[in-house]
Amino acid sequence: MIHRSSRRDSRRDSRRDSRRDSRRDSRRDSRRDSRRDRRRDSSDDEDDDDAVKEGAEGNDFNFTAVQVVDRFCEVYGSKSKRRVEDALMVFQEDLRVTRLSSGAVVERGLGKLKVLLGEESDGKVEAGKRVFIESDKESDPSFSLDMYQEGKVPGWGPKGLSMNCGECVVVLYRVAKNKINHVWVSDDEDRLAANDGTSKAGLMASDTWDNVVAILKDSIKGNITCHFSNYNLTEDTAGLGIGSSTKVDTFKL
Repeated sequence: MIHRSSRRDSRRDSRRDSRRDSRRDSRRDSRRDSRRDRRRDSSDDEDDDDAVKEGAEGNDFNFTAVQVVDRFCEVYGSKSKRRVEDALMVFQEDLRVTRLSSGAVVERGLGKLKVLLGEESDGKVEAGKRVFIESDKESDPSFSLDMYQEGKVPGWGPKGLSMNCGECVVVLYRVAKNKINHVWVSDDEDRLAANDGTSKAGLMASDTWDNVVAILKDSIKGNITCHFSNYNLTEDTAGLGIGSSTKVDTFKL
């Protein structure tokens, strides 16, 4: 009787010890797996942070001055409830507006532009002629010289910001990091905007173009290429007789 009781106690103790060891091993394995998972998650988070940082430092979407300015004109002429917010998105907060002829800065920041955008526009705005200016050096800004006829100007006047300007205006935009950071405004004394037939030769012979060239040479370090378009003049550039398009005159500066 005593021997049977002893064997029974021994088996019970053995089973208890086995279950205790099993639970201990299970807890130890669980803690080890948890630490390994935390380390792996931490490593993944660091990889994600690096990817975000690399994405912020390496901008894969470099929009040209033409693309940014066209977006501004599109929004300016719209009736959207987000007109103000969408238009301001294409400008740097430290925007400067300067008179082209004198170099005098007439506006700083977005305050007055925001007020102007709060007023309803007369509708579609667009340049009648344009020179797109680019560099072969990626870090350089790009420029768009736009010549607006009266009633087609997106918020600029010969002396600065102006709502529904009744004059022809010439505007030079500088774009860096996908935003407009400087705007030069000018009257149309050389009649580049007013004259429907303005040509590349006429543009390059003007005082306005001389002022533009001085700015370009001061802002661009690489080789400069200019693309002149007069949207009032179209021709069958493909030679197929199936439609017309604006001819682009490309030249080096």
